[in-house]
This record gives sequence, C-alpha cells and structure tokens, in this order.
Amino acid sequence: MTKSLRALYCIAPFICAAAISVSCISTNKSLGGSLVPTDQNLNVYTTSMDLPVTMEMTDSIQSSSSSYLAVGSINTPELGTMTVGSAFDLVPETDSMRFEGDPKFVKFYIDAVFSSHKTLDDNQAGIIQNLYFYPLTRILDTTDVYAYSLKPEDYEKKLICKGIPAYDGSGSVEVDMTDWAAKYLSATDEELDSLNLFAENFTGIYMTTDPQESSIYGGRINYLDLSSTYGYLEYERTDSTGARTDTTVAFTLGYRTALNVYKSSSENLVSESPTNKLYVEGMSGIKPYISAAKLRQKIENWAEENGLDMSKIIVTRASMVFPFEYDGDYLKLDNNYPSYLYPNQRTTSGGYTYFAPLSEIYDSMNDKGAINRSNLYYKPDVTLYIQDIIHDPADSISSADDIWLIPVSETTSSSSSSSDYSNYYSYYYYYYYGYNTSSSSTTYYTTDYIDYYAATLNGNLSDNGPRLELTYTVMQ
Repeated sequence: MTKSLRALYCIAPFICAAAISVSCISTNKSLGGSLVPTDQNLNVYTTSMDLPVTMEMTDSIQSSSSSYLAVGSINTPELGTMTVGSAFDLVPETDSMRFEGDPKFVKFYIDAVFSSHKTLDDNQAGIIQNLYFYPLTRILDTTDVYAYSLKPEDYEKKLICKGIPAYDGSGSVEVDMTDWAAKYLSATDEELDSLNLFAENFTGIYMTTDPQESSIYGGRINYLDLSSTYGYLEYERTDSTGARTDTTVAFTLGYRTALNVYKSSSENLVSESPTNKLYVEGMSGIKPYISAAKLRQKIENWAEENGLDMSKIIVTRASMVFPFEYDGDYLKLDNNYPSYLYPNQRTTSGGYTYFAPLSEIYDSMNDKGAINRSNLYYKPDVTLYIQDIIHDPADSISSADDIWLIPVSETTSSSSSSSDYSNYYSYYYYYYYGYNTSSSSTTYYTTDYIDYYAATLNGNLSDNGPRLELTYTVMQ
C-alpha cells in the first residue's frame, strides 16, 4: 500500500463521521423569506400558443460555392420536382503560361469527379441520368450568387460536348468538348497573364440534366467535387530541340464563380393558411415562414387575455416546437429530414442579401433545432428573438424580423483562420458571431443550401401543431 493510499484510509472515518453529522441537520429554506418585500417576489410561469406559420419559397437563397457543383433532379408526390444545374467558368490552372512552338490543338475534355449524391430512396442511387452542357452567353461575375441568378437567356440552347454523357451515380465522367474548346488556343499573352481577364473573355458553361419524370417518385442529385475536377487541353508544339511534342494544360472550374441553379415546382404550396401539413424542401424550395408582426400580435392578444403588461414580461426560455409524424420508415426519416432546423432571417450585408440563422444559435445552452427522434419534433430555442419581439415597439417590427425555418449545417474548425471561409457571405459570420477563444476548435452554423430534403411537419390545424412554448416571469 502506498503512503498516499494509507493516508486516505486514515482520514476516511473522519470524512464519514462528518458526513453523518451534517446529514442530521435540517435546513429551513423559508428563513429570511419574510424580509423580502412581497412586490419583489418573482414567480415563474409557463404557457404555449399556436405559431402563425405560413408557407413561402426561398428562391432568393444563396447558392454559389467554391467546393462543389450540383446537378440532378428529384421528384416527390407532395413537393413535385426539384431540378438542379450549375454554371461555372474555366481558366488555366496557372497564369503566365504560353501556347508557343506552332501549337496545334488536339483535344479538350473535363474529367468530372462526383464525390457524393443525394437520394430520398436508396434504390435510386444507380439510376442513369443524362448530362447536358451548354455555352453561357454572358460572363459570370461575383454578383451571381443566388439560386435565381442564371436566366434561360444566359445560355445558348446548343450542346457543346460530343454525344450525351450518362452518369450512373458512381465514379467520374469524361466530357469531350474538343470542338467547342479549340478557341482557348487563341488566348493572347495578356489573357494568359491574368486569369480574371481570361474568365471575362471566355464565357463558361452551364451543366444540367433532365427533370425527373413527374409520375415517377425518386431521382438523384449529384455533387461534383471542384477540388478534384479539371479540364484538360491537349495540343502539339515544337519544343526547344525542334521536335514535335504532346503537351497538356490543366484548367480549373469555378475560378471566379461556381453557381448552383435550383428550380422547384413546389411554389403551388405557397399558402397563407396551411392546414394539416407544413413542408420543408431543401435548396430553394418551400419552407415554413413566420411573420414577426403576426407573431407579435399573437403574443399581444395572449398578454391582454391574461391581464399582463407586455413591458414587464421577462422571457427566461422560448422555444418553437415543430412536431412531425413517424410512420415507422426510419430510412425516410434519415433521408428526408435534416439534422437541424433553425429559424433564419434574410440579411443584407456588403451589398449581398442572404439567409443566416439567428445569432443565438451560438448560445451553448440553446437547442439548435436538432431533430428529436424520441419525441418527434424540432424544438429550436429562440429566447432572445422572442424577448425582442415582446419589448420592441410594435411599429418598429418589419419584414426584416420575419423568419424562415431552414436546415442549418454544423461545421467544426480546428483553426481560427478565416481562410476556411471561401463563400462570399462567410466573413459576416466571422465578424458578427466571433470566435470562441477558449477552445482550439470552433463550431459554426450556416444555412444549408446544399442538401436536398423533403420533410413534412404537422400543420396549423393538426392536433399537435407548431407552437411557441414560453417560460417567463412578470416584473412587479
């Protein structure tokens, strides 16, 4: 037995004796209560009320990316068809190169590497989808960041690849664009010295696929990895020895802009008075929407009915509860329902408008809207938001305070460097929310405009519909 262990055994009886003697002492918890003025006693109450939920599209959602391009289509009986395409520019991988030595163009192709895909049914993972590539008729720039940024007139309805590539959901696809890409060999020294100028003078490409047949449930959305996908220009030239040699130049996709384009047919579900069902469609699709003014009116009516002064209500906890039904199909729950649903607001910063979750999602004590598979609901905490709705003057509440229930993604970074944030709106998160300096890793929550979901929540007229749960006190 070690010395320290023997010492522990020696003092153990005294610890036990002390614990026994303390346990025999009763505590009078009312002691001093008579000294507190009755008008300073605070009682805590709970209540719940229906949420004034409507259904709105999020077609103005941000959709540019520096890491992926999406293409595919999915159809569901409730939401209809979501079709996804993408537009991108192409530039040489490095600047200051030269096409010298009497160059002769041979071939150009894109080795499209798909890193993942999304289906709502596992049996759709291997379906065949045709890929179509069209030339853009205008230059993409840094303002092209929204799901609606690309218009039909922005690309020519003329295929630029040999044949029609088909993709079965696995591996990569070689897309031969030899006839269309011969123009690259005519690039001037000035264009080759500046990749930005090259992107401005050589229009990019729009990639899409066939919409999933409306009568067939299913489909697949594919994600092309920009870090692994390159274009390759092959040409012959005369080298320094006078011999003809084959040379290959790699091209980068999405140098300035990689824009994902979403088209949803769920706009027919837009409603001011949804009944038994609410829908959450991923990407630019339909989402639950709550008017801040209507929510304020709802709370005002409740306060008036209970004889409460709004200015004296202190909210200690506020949660929005969105229940859903479970039919026993756990795969449907995995594929259709996002991991997190949290209220987002449409925010304007630096000339851009984008969706972002309420800042209190970063409160470590708050529920981030994580799916609760036991109780079958999403229950995001929104205490600060509701406190502001209650205390702000009614005439100061505007549409800028309205919220959409949108999937959010959670990302943990082991570095505090802002270089991890390549999308145009990410600096806002860095500046506005800040970093947790007490930890070497930081968790970020961003609007998920990447993944496709088709979740159904209980509607306003459901027996177990969306509601606001309040824990509050009233100042005397």
